[in-house]
Amino acid sequence: MLAHFPEKVNMLGFARMRTWLFSLAVIFAAAAPASAHLAGGTDVVKDGYILDLGFDPAPPIAGQLTTFAINMADEKSDRPLEPDAVWVRISQGEAIAFAGTLRPDHGNATFQAVMPEAGPYEVTARYSYRNSTIEGEFRFDAVRPQPEEKVASAPPPSAKDDRDGALRVLAAVAIAFAAYLVGRRQGAAETRPSKDRLP
Repeated sequence: MLAHFPEKVNMLGFARMRTWLFSLAVIFAAAAPASAHLAGGTDVVKDGYILDLGFDPAPPIAGQLTTFAINMADEKSDRPLEPDAVWVRISQGEAIAFAGTLRPDHGNATFQAVMPEAGPYEVTARYSYRNSTIEGEFRFDAVRPQPEEKVASAPPPSAKDDRDGALRVLAAVAIAFAAYLVGRRQGAAETRPSKDRLP
């Protein structure tokens, strides 16, 4: 179908499509830092800001590494903001699972931590932004790891070798028995008197 159009038209259409696809990719790339949500997460609105916590896996699994991401956005414009630093504490009752100060990269502060026990956790995040501190409180539940399903394992190599050897022996016996029967039949045919032979 493109052969019916002049070459200039085809190239012009290709250039426009390429520009459109590039623009679309830039829009998606710019929007990506606006949300910290990974597989799961939550937002808190405070003092005109959207404070965002995301985590992966969702829900976090006790005893396994979880990736966390923290972002901040303007409540009115939903525009991502770049705080200078974010102090984060994750606790379960009196036990602290993680605490530290993070320096966001392009507004996104990520870290990894292990939640030692299943159950509810509280996250306190203090965002330092333009000489002020905005504090957000988040909650999430970590779950127990699922027991792994037991799958029957393959037999040990020696058992498999024994089976293969037994099949070979059985095949050899079957071939020998077939040869015996064929030979016996041929021998019986040779010893039978023929009508053509005279005694």
